[in-house]
Amino acid sequence: MMQAAPRLVHAVQYEPDATEQVVFRPFPGFQTEACMAGEDEVFLGGAKGPGKTTLAVALATRQVEFPTYKAVLVRSTYGEVQELLDRAHAMYKQMPEKPAWNGEQRRFVFPSGAYIAFGYMETEKDAERWQGKEPNFFVWDEFGKAKNPRPYELMLGELRSPDARVKCQALTTGNPGQRNHGYIKRRFITPCGEDGGRVFLRYRLPNGLVEYKSRRWIPGKVWDNPIYANDPKYIAQLMAMSERDRKYLLFGSWESPEGAAFPELDVSRHFCRRFAVPPHWPIYGGHDWGFAHPWVYVWYAVDEDGALWVGDTLWGRHDKDSAIARKITERAPAARIVYAGQDCFHVHAARREEVDAESTADRYTKGGLIVTRANTDRDHGYRTLRELLAWRGMGPQGEDGEPRLRFMDTPGNRRLFAQLEALVTDPDDPEDVLKVDADADGKGGDDGYDGLRYAVHSRPAKARETYADRKWSINDPDVLRAEMQAKRTATHRPRAAKRGLSPVDAYG
Repeated sequence: MMQAAPRLVHAVQYEPDATEQVVFRPFPGFQTEACMAGEDEVFLGGAKGPGKTTLAVALATRQVEFPTYKAVLVRSTYGEVQELLDRAHAMYKQMPEKPAWNGEQRRFVFPSGAYIAFGYMETEKDAERWQGKEPNFFVWDEFGKAKNPRPYELMLGELRSPDARVKCQALTTGNPGQRNHGYIKRRFITPCGEDGGRVFLRYRLPNGLVEYKSRRWIPGKVWDNPIYANDPKYIAQLMAMSERDRKYLLFGSWESPEGAAFPELDVSRHFCRRFAVPPHWPIYGGHDWGFAHPWVYVWYAVDEDGALWVGDTLWGRHDKDSAIARKITERAPAARIVYAGQDCFHVHAARREEVDAESTADRYTKGGLIVTRANTDRDHGYRTLRELLAWRGMGPQGEDGEPRLRFMDTPGNRRLFAQLEALVTDPDDPEDVLKVDADADGKGGDDGYDGLRYAVHSRPAKARETYADRKWSINDPDVLRAEMQAKRTATHRPRAAKRGLSPVDAYG
């Protein structure tokens, strides 16, 4: 009897004949569920080992019988694509209708004319290469490592098909605790539920029609893969990892406090009702500039005991420098000092020699702000903020105490707090927060964290003492400093603004 040609198995209901050679059969549970997922966006995420990559390579072949079908499989960097290609070569060469390999274009071309292409997706330009090519199935493997989620959203806009028989879908895979942790959690984990699930998003089209788009998260763990689940040495290897990595990579937790940048954040501890700041409390601000990314201004007041109270956080996008200065002066108390990042003082190299070259700080000064350079050291700033937010064991006798940094309950501060909760430490540098960018809508990122860090790290922290315990004198450095700053504000600020100089230039 002639042996039947090998084939891929796509559904759990299929029972192969004894004469057939099965190229790929999904494991029960995680892989089978993923094979049957028909949502517009599907995220396969969680722990290591459930077989996400092999599954993605197999799923790309589901519609190769249609001539117009195009699949695109990517990873974040050029060097990582080879792993996808190795698995594709091993699997596709066993198919009955073997595809032809085009090495120049890095694609497998099937007899029907359909193809599966491989590449990397690092910047928006990488996504723009597919503009107008109408891909139908898009896979970003190891999406957790993505430096910027914007290319993913651009690819969503390219998914379409002139053939109504071809299903369009975007599939991503990844692990928690990586660079793209916050974006994935916001887009898939939180709306779909902690244990996986699906959501439907309702859109009203310009013509009045209503359309729904669906998203789904399917969690997977090493125990979903019978090969590794029956390998005690591999399981023990995962158990031997650090507490942080074990939570993320073995148990697939998206809520692990060991990997969170600020595990002590607690709404009940760190939030308070909004109140009027006493006029004698010093007020300071921290500013992270942005145009495509959000700009953020965080202001806080310092009480008599040196505790910091964040009054509000202002957010904006696509604003010119003059508009940013106006919004800050209108919506926030007049701060004696605004600590700003290096972007505000940068002048393009081609204009540095020009007499009229202006920086953002110069424009802010004209708008009524007093701007000075922030201490932008990331590692030390992170330590400062952790110390201010700490409350566990901070009491006089080692009991739980009160944090030295608290937030008034405002929408802007809620957004800042949510951003802080989503940040994770950098796997390559555990003493720093992982740098992340905002998405196309300005959500996510770490702009608020940078603004807060500039604000609190740019002035020396007060010791844990009360002002009432100190003996004050007219010659006390704090008193002299406050009087000098008030004098400068009243006397020199108009002169600096008139000359178009930043406070740093005006005061030397």
